[in-house]
Amino acid sequence: MPSLPLLKETAPELTITNIEEEPDELIDMVTVGRIDASLIFDWREGPPQLPSTLNSELITVDRADIVMHRDHHLASRHLVTRQDLLREVFVSAPRNGVCHRWLTALFDPLNAEPRIEYWAMEYDTQIEFVRAVGALALVPRLGRPHLPADVTVVELDDPSIARWIYLVWRASMSASPAISLLLEQMRAVAEVAAGKCEPERERLSVGESEPQRPWLAT
Repeated sequence: MPSLPLLKETAPELTITNIEEEPDELIDMVTVGRIDASLIFDWREGPPQLPSTLNSELITVDRADIVMHRDHHLASRHLVTRQDLLREVFVSAPRNGVCHRWLTALFDPLNAEPRIEYWAMEYDTQIEFVRAVGALALVPRLGRPHLPADVTVVELDDPSIARWIYLVWRASMSASPAISLLLEQMRAVAEVAAGKCEPERERLSVGESEPQRPWLAT
């Protein structure tokens, strides 16, 4: 979302449209020419599986954290592990969506499944479940909305729990200045946003005390 004003300012001739769909749907839309490019993500490391007519480049790796109520018994921790989360209640995106599969994959090394009792498509709504019923949410840093005062973030001990975000476009457009501009702007916005979303303890200077606790298509 922060890239939209920048793109409109630097390239007013571009037509910018925001479309939110599952990655497979967006890939199909790029393939058939309904849109020229799209951001897609996957929780698995490695380039997306694409038709030979499409190209992709990595924009950023977006780590995930556990969002919880400040009164939760894990809220005072600097890090949590999979084992810590085994019997905790989660709110999740709908079944079989990318974000649901991502949460499920978190527990695969333990041969277990997350205890999901609440379901919500949007991260904003998931945060409201965190506040209202004390559920936990697995939320990527770049997808994290502004958190209310009674909600906090605890870092996972495994940095591989992340989503790989790619820009995808038709290979026939690889020489287009619009694609180069999209890559440049997306990476710049992701870099700035990632710095703002790091857990507070990682941004403290030596000697400081610890405080109390998209899809774009053209």
